[in-house]
Amino acid sequence: MIYLYLSFSLSLLSPSVILTYVNCKKVRWATRVQDLLALTKVFALIVIIVVGLCHLFRGTTQNYEDPMEGTTTYPALLATTFYHTFYAYDGWDSLNDVMEELKDPIRNMPRAIAISVTCVIVIYTLTNVAYFAVLPKDLMLASPAVAVTFGNLTLGVMAWTIPVFVACSISGALNGYTITYSRLLFVSARRGHLPRLLSLVQIENNTPVTSLMFLTFMSMWMFVTSDVRVLINYMAFAGNLMHVVCISSFFWFRVKHPDWPRPIKFGSASHSSYNRPRVLPVRHAVVKQSPEVGKCGPRHPRHWFILCLLIPRPQRTSPKSPQRHGSIF
Repeated sequence: MIYLYLSFSLSLLSPSVILTYVNCKKVRWATRVQDLLALTKVFALIVIIVVGLCHLFRGTTQNYEDPMEGTTTYPALLATTFYHTFYAYDGWDSLNDVMEELKDPIRNMPRAIAISVTCVIVIYTLTNVAYFAVLPKDLMLASPAVAVTFGNLTLGVMAWTIPVFVACSISGALNGYTITYSRLLFVSARRGHLPRLLSLVQIENNTPVTSLMFLTFMSMWMFVTSDVRVLINYMAFAGNLMHVVCISSFFWFRVKHPDWPRPIKFGSASHSSYNRPRVLPVRHAVVKQSPEVGKCGPRHPRHWFILCLLIPRPQRTSPKSPQRHGSIF
């Protein structure tokens, strides 16, 4: 059993190590990999959508009869539903962490977020429509991987491509997290919230190597459990907690620092409406899933970010530019 667990952990860790190396070598390599994997995922979803819509046009609509049957309004289950929904749409905020590397961020960042979120909503909604057009509810709930089950029922000899596309999708998400969270740690260290070692930059490729390596080391701790659902629930908790803290800080900054320049402005009503649905899942996780949260808590970069917000920043006496070191590859 221990050998099976080790092989499972190594198979999950290998893509992380490879993507970390790519990010350490060149930022352009990382962005090219991200673009390729994102296009692969979108292509797979378009295939699923087309196949599902073909089934609908043929009159396969029995799965849409009485769609609310078996649903519940129990708050704990609703919180879990929000968990998985927020997790599916997570990633839109990653652009904020690489704002320094954007060209004209004040103009391009709102456009990029608006376009990407709109596309994701449309694609994911149509994908769910396609799933329900082919898979009955009981089969979908019993399936360990809905996309794989969908492919086995509809794609015939090409069903093997779905697991490949799923692997590309996961690798793309992992690469995106590697890019953004390494910058989060890098900036926190540069501002004095974390050890200065994490603010070092590789002098030839201008990449935050130490932050990337530290991030990979921290991700190894996540393999303390082999239950994927536990990891998903915890990732959703970490994301919700960070968003609640960040959005709540807007109200504090507007009262404490009303004169700060704000080139991108949103009303307080939008902040409140965004924050309210996330409070319930966070409370549910703390009350009902505290062992899982406590087990994985110190291992996630988002919690390090929240910790940085709580630690007073020391006075800087050194230059503002990050320290640099020579090539280590």
